[in-house]
Amino acid sequence: EGANVVLNACYEKENVEYVLQCGGVEPLVRVVKDTGCSMRCRSAAAGAVQSVCFQAAGRCVVRDCDGVAALLVLLKELDRGEGRGNSK
Repeated sequence: EGANVVLNACYEKENVEYVLQCGGVEPLVRVVKDTGCSMRCRSAAAGAVQSVCFQAAGRCVVRDCDGVAALLVLLKELDRGEGRGNSK
């Protein structure tokens, strides 16, 4: 649920800046990577990372904490159908 809140907050540029100042990208990327989390939670975290990437500084932070690789792994899992039915 926390990832959803961050996702919604990141629609505003000022909130993205605050997430960056607070070091919030790294925890979001960890959730994206965490196969123990529900696909719903991981997808919300990925959405928040996407919102962060709309800002140039956010793109740099996401890249620097291997966020792009984490997102690609999640995308491949979804492409293989591994996320279906995983709504815990």
